[in-house]
Amino acid sequence: MKTKLAVPRALLAIPAFRKLLYLRFSMHWGDGAFQAGLAGAVLFNPERAADALTIAGGFAALLLPYSVVGPFAGALLDRWDRRRVLLVANLARGLAIVAAASAVGAGVEGLPLFGLALLVMGISRFAGAGLSASLPHVVPAARIVTANALSATLGAVVAVLGGASAIGLRALFGAGDTGSAWTTSFAVLGSLLGAALAARFAGGSLGPDRVDEPANAVTAVASGLAAGVRATAHTPSVRAGLLALLAHRAAFGISLCSPCCSCATPSPTPGCSRRGCRASANWR
Repeated sequence: MKTKLAVPRALLAIPAFRKLLYLRFSMHWGDGAFQAGLAGAVLFNPERAADALTIAGGFAALLLPYSVVGPFAGALLDRWDRRRVLLVANLARGLAIVAAASAVGAGVEGLPLFGLALLVMGISRFAGAGLSASLPHVVPAARIVTANALSATLGAVVAVLGGASAIGLRALFGAGDTGSAWTTSFAVLGSLLGAALAARFAGGSLGPDRVDEPANAVTAVASGLAAGVRATAHTPSVRAGLLALLAHRAAFGISLCSPCCSCATPSPTPGCSRRGCRASANWR
């Protein structure tokens, strides 16, 4: 047991790793608070009658950035100073959160609101990739895997705490548009703290050290995707893994969205809608 605890303690003894970990905590707390605040504004707002399409759009806005931003993140992070990326991304995300919260307070619905949510989560996804890419510059090479696992696990816990904070703020401010707007706006604190923590790193200290990809980012992304397609086509185990992942994510998405959509669909069976909401809460 002492041996297992020695590695995390050794990592936490590295000042640069601690700073990067605190930066991740601030960003994940903001993500959790924003997602919970937005979910409350769309799903459980008495001033809005969310239908199934609106609920599906909300989930798409929160999850789509992981597919859209991912292919481009690496190519860009290998060209830009990651310390500057983390600083600017947190400031930009803060502005986007304020805009989204203002839209909630103004009663904006549908595509404009989900577009702002997509912007917030897209920036978060890009900044999160920057955090992971920065790890090799703050920990020894032999500890990168452990450091990444520790950071991701603790970050997920902090994101849950951010969501819990939003639930508490919702109880304080109310469930209407105005209360939901105030609840969502508090997520900006994570962005401001993240920007302040990013500013504490020296320029260039988080990489990149050098660029070994095509000079054009679009070309780099295209060549990377093409290489991935070729590897998938020639490696059965990769194809099987991707298909298994696709099936799992599709099943999870259907299982998650179906109970939520039932909350917005009138049911002839008394209590059916409430059971759907409770099932959705259990899945989350």
